[in-house]
Amino acid sequence: GKAEKTMLPTWNQYISYQGIDADNNEIKRTSYLSGQDEWIAMEDSALNTKLRGVDVNIPRTWHNLAAPEVMSNLTANMLTPDGSGRLRIMGKLKLHNTAAGNMTGYDKQIINTLHSIKGRLNHTRYEIYVIGSANGGTCSGCFLEMPALIREAMGYDNVNIYGMLFLPDTMSAHPNINYRDEAIANGFATLRELDYHCAMEMRNGCVSLWP
Repeated sequence: GKAEKTMLPTWNQYISYQGIDADNNEIKRTSYLSGQDEWIAMEDSALNTKLRGVDVNIPRTWHNLAAPEVMSNLTANMLTPDGSGRLRIMGKLKLHNTAAGNMTGYDKQIINTLHSIKGRLNHTRYEIYVIGSANGGTCSGCFLEMPALIREAMGYDNVNIYGMLFLPDTMSAHPNINYRDEAIANGFATLRELDYHCAMEMRNGCVSLWP
């Protein structure tokens, strides 16, 4: 793309991109990613079946990702294989789902991919930017996990992580008022969740352990 043309010819020796989305069709339309080496599509055509039914058909960990009433409110029309339907819980479920072709979740696939990038670049210091939208379901449901996955893959020393979120005002011109309302709700919930964890030390009896 245009940005790549302004870089040094050796830019890929010190910069790497990794796109992550729950909509395979959408992520394939991105012109700035170079094929499947630079994207992870968290899609699963069997997700509908996995989330329905009794415990034996649902990985036990999924029940720990949300309150029982939230899980019970998931209906068949919400369980689309493409995207998260602007539902934060769907983004979280897809992140911890089983990746296509193996028995590890996409969270594990992300760790492995980042670890491979670290091995290829082989730098002494890394500056990592997590960029996404708080308006939909995928990033707003997954972004809090990303720093932990990055630390698992890249380590704790000489790694700085920055977060950049597009907030609901970026959707203010959307022609669908329902989309705008959902963006506001998701944005508020996303920032509220972030604030909850940032203020952990301010609550009596709560101690955050890091790393």
